Amino acid sequence: MEVPKRRRPSPALIVSMVALGGLLAGTAIAGSGSQATTTISKKQAKKVAKRQANRQITKRAPGLDVSSADSAATAVSAGTAASARPFVYAKIKGDGTIDTDVPRRNIGSSQVTNPGTGIYCIALPFTPTSAAATPGGGDDSAMIGLGSQTQGICPAGTDVVVRNWDLGSNALGNESIYIQINN
Repeated sequence: MEVPKRRRPSPALIVSMVALGGLLAGTAIAGSGSQATTTISKKQAKKVAKRQANRQITKRAPGLDVSSADSAATAVSAGTAASARPFVYAKIKGDGTIDTDVPRRNIGSSQVTNPGTGIYCIALPFTPTSAAATPGGGDDSAMIGLGSQTQGICPAGTDVVVRNWDLGSNALGNESIYIQINN
C-alpha cells in the first residue's frame, strides 16, 4: 500500500497565516492590560483645539492677521481692511424686504426692489464679481444674474437680479431667499 504524499503549504498560505497570527496577537496585546483613559477639562480641550486651528490658519494663510479684530466683520486680512472688499449677505423675505431677525451685512431693505413676482433686484455701492442665492422654500430654485443680466428686468442702477422659481407651481414665486454677494 502506498502512503499518501503530504503536500507542502504554498508560500501565499504561509504569508497569510503569519499575517493572521500578527493581527490576532496585536488585538490581544491592545486588549490586554489596564485601559488607560485620560480625562481633560473643557478648558484644556479648547486650548488644544485653538492651537490646532492656529496651526492650520498659519499653514493655509500665512499673512492673515486677525489679532486686532473685534469680530469677523472687522478683521484685517493681509493688511487690507475688510470694508475695502465689500461683501454682502442677508435673507430677503418674500415681500422684498431684508429680514432683520437674521444676521446680515452691508445691505438694507432700501437696496432691494421686487418689481414682479419672484424677482428681487439689488442695488449695491460696488460692482459685484460673484453671487450666490439659496431659496428658503423646500421646492424652490434660485437663479442669479449680475450686471447686464439685470437689464430689462430690474430698474436702472441694479447690480444683481435674483429670480425665485417655485418648482411646485412651476412658476416664479415670492418666497424668501438667502443671498451672498462678493466684490
